[in-house]
Amino acid sequence: METREEFIAFIREAAAEGEKLASMESETHAKGIEYKKLAKSLESETKAMEDSIEMTVRKRKNELEGSFDEELSKADSLLRKAKNSRAKAKEKGQNERIFEETSELRDEIRRRKIEIKTVLKKENVPGFCNTRLFFALTSPSGIKDILIILLCFAICFAVVPLCVYWLSKGETPLQLVLIYVCAIVLFGGIYFLAFIRPAMKHGPVLKQIRQIRAAIASKEKQVSAISKGIREDKDEAMYGLGSFDENISAIN
Repeated sequence: METREEFIAFIREAAAEGEKLASMESETHAKGIEYKKLAKSLESETKAMEDSIEMTVRKRKNELEGSFDEELSKADSLLRKAKNSRAKAKEKGQNERIFEETSELRDEIRRRKIEIKTVLKKENVPGFCNTRLFFALTSPSGIKDILIILLCFAICFAVVPLCVYWLSKGETPLQLVLIYVCAIVLFGGIYFLAFIRPAMKHGPVLKQIRQIRAAIASKEKQVSAISKGIREDKDEAMYGLGSFDENISAIN
């Protein structure tokens, strides 16, 4: 009897423990689900926070870079202006120095040019005779005059006749020969009347003018040499550029 009651009590206790275990398992399962939800929620919140931080950092970085680039751009603009101002001041100083150091030479060149005009007017010599072309075709001297003669010859006896032949739609060699004959007569006549005749008539005067022109060319070469030397001179102390250099250094 006692054994049967004990067995029933044992069964009841076992059933109670089973229910308790089942309840605990159910509770554990529910907590596990809740934990997963919380973990997923935390992961989502963490990811959102990380994205927000990354976005904020990227935005701030872009703002800083944009501000930095803007300041650099402003500095570059100021630097260019400062350098341009310095270059202009230096150029002005060089021009003043050239003007001062070549003053006598330029006065001599002006005097010589006035002398040529006076001689031409006094001797009734056409102004055309005081040109490089005239002297090159009447009394050449040097490679440049030879090149001028060759160029004139090519234009008068090659380019012009061939253009006339082409424009007139010439078809036979005889037409080209006639065109060349006309070119020789035309340009030969112009050469004689405009160049040879004045050269023969005013020979001594033109010789004097040629000598004056040579003196002018020599003075102009001296002016060019002085100007080039001043432009290439590395010493800038005389131009008063100290304030410009200080400004450029400050901007840098």
